[in-house]
Amino acid sequence: MEASINRANRLLRTFVAQVEALKKHRSKGEQHCTVEHVHVHSGGPAVVGAVTTAGQDRGEGNKRNGDQ
Repeated sequence: MEASINRANRLLRTFVAQVEALKKHRSKGEQHCTVEHVHVHSGGPAVVGAVTTAGQDRGEGNKRNGDQ
């Protein structure tokens, strides 16, 4: 019984490692942050719209909007 438990434990750890590797492969290791709600008080500077920094704009916005 203990041998079966050890094998199941190894199998579950392998599965978790594979899922993490797949997730990393699909996102190419990049982290994404989506801001959904922001408060801007009077007198505070604000930018409304999509903001990208130099070197990070990969043209994904055009693909999402259907433009080619």
